[in-house]
Amino acid sequence: MGSRWLLSITAIMAAIVLSAPPAFSQSSDLRRLTDQIQRLERDFKTLRFELSRGGGATVSQPPGAVAPSGASQSIARMELRLTALESELRTATGRAEEVTHLLDQMSQRLDKLIGDVDYRLGVIEKNQAAGIAPAQPGAPRVAAVPAPPPVERAASGSFAAAPGVLGTISREDMEKIEKQGAARPSTTASVAAPAPAAAPAPAPAQQAAAAPGVLPEGSPKEQYTYAFGLLRKARYDDAELALKAFLEGHGDHALAANARYWLGETFYVREDFVMAAEVFLEAYQSSPTGQKAPDVLLKLGMSLANLDKKREACAAFGKLANEYADAPANIKRLVARERSRNACE
Repeated sequence: MGSRWLLSITAIMAAIVLSAPPAFSQSSDLRRLTDQIQRLERDFKTLRFELSRGGGATVSQPPGAVAPSGASQSIARMELRLTALESELRTATGRAEEVTHLLDQMSQRLDKLIGDVDYRLGVIEKNQAAGIAPAQPGAPRVAAVPAPPPVERAASGSFAAAPGVLGTISREDMEKIEKQGAARPSTTASVAAPAPAAAPAPAPAQQAAAAPGVLPEGSPKEQYTYAFGLLRKARYDDAELALKAFLEGHGDHALAANARYWLGETFYVREDFVMAAEVFLEAYQSSPTGQKAPDVLLKLGMSLANLDKKREACAAFGKLANEYADAPANIKRLVARERSRNACE
């Protein structure tokens, strides 16, 4: 009976050892358990060998009376060790399953992050464009027409926003801002406005830049890509004209909201905060639920803050924080920073 019992235990241990390695390879704890089980198997083999040396008569021989007692104690110890090892094995298996679950969660988060790549690339491209602007002093500024007349922004036509209120930012506040900036002559020309008949003929390059054909032939997406490429190259004047031309021809396109945002950026990076605030306000009013709405509100508030309009800027930041709780994490960080910088309540 003792030999059969040992054979049964050995068979069980062999089955555990054969089935364990794929799971044990998950961690160092599992490998340690594998070593312990293998040592236990060797102990069983040693014990079996010692018992088999005395044959089946070891139990009835008086000189061997102590041996069965010692063997029974060894078997009892082995059973305790086996029970402990089984408990540790279950614990290690549970940890391995937890690790697998964590890996699944990380994979899901990675999928969500991939969905945000386009937005982040846009921000990076904008920052790179702003960073290389000083390194291109000789870049042609095709859109800079000599001595242009001041632009009446309140009557800018296609870029004038309908009257409305954004938080505590009213159209009257915007008109006050525009009057403060009216003393500065605009450095940009409108794409849609034709040159006056009495104006001196500009150079050929200037004519090409001011012409309605500032965008290449192609689909709206190709034209948008071209305009955005100018912005990436820090050719802000050219990008302004190209984006305006795109909005003139494709104001209802799916990319129009993006185009309005980047048009505002062309003014913001040139520190024309009056025009930037006006364009960002129009962009928000035209698409308050669009994907770019949080970005637009952020830059609207930053433009107003640069104009010392702290109350209006805080209203924009507050609207962003309250109504766009699902905004990207980087937008939330920037809003918190700007609200602290402007002492918003």
